[in-house]
Amino acid sequence: MKLKSKFLIVLFALIFILAACNKQEDGEPVLPENMIPIGDFIVVRGDNSSRPELDAAQKFRKAITEAYNIELAITTDWDGSRGNETDNNSRNEVLIGATNREQSVNALAELGANDFAITFDGIKIAITGGSDFALDCAINYFILNYIGGSGVSLENNMQVILSTTEAGFADINAKKIAVFMDGGGPAYSDLVIEKLKSEGYNLNIYDYGAPPSSVFNANTADLAIIC
Repeated sequence: MKLKSKFLIVLFALIFILAACNKQEDGEPVLPENMIPIGDFIVVRGDNSSRPELDAAQKFRKAITEAYNIELAITTDWDGSRGNETDNNSRNEVLIGATNREQSVNALAELGANDFAITFDGIKIAITGGSDFALDCAINYFILNYIGGSGVSLENNMQVILSTTEAGFADINAKKIAVFMDGGGPAYSDLVIEKLKSEGYNLNIYDYGAPPSSVFNANTADLAIIC
């Protein structure tokens, strides 16, 4: 399913701007309502995290850097040897994927393979998915919906659980694909089509002259790609 993840990256191009804070009369900066001081957070991944989980943590960190010119520290969930653990319960953390933190464990327990969760209890943000694909969708969803020009906006005790399709991402189980393009399409069309065929997808190619109802039809295609 790596190919679908790559399509998502292309489909969701992101534009970030630097954060701007309001100021009180005494000149002290204040965060707008529901904005959290993201610069006070540390990104945490599992000590034995997979490559996709590591990539997800790096993607999140990069998005924050590009949006606010802040470089968040990144570490693992290892808290020290038994009997000599560090208590990080009160530390602001962004938990990516599966970690040993209670917030990650609880969020993962609610998920199917095509689901993801984003939670915030006032101390820790947990971003996790029931699969590598769902975790990548979770990171993209967070970037698109919670990172804004004024800062990261989250409600205390929020719990968002969505399937990838509910969130507007491609169905990981899609096998039948409708390709909707103008004539021969852009220069890369042939490469995309051949790659999809080599991955075992069933393709139907439609010209722009075809009725949209025949292209965007759930009975004949699981996914539609517009070229």
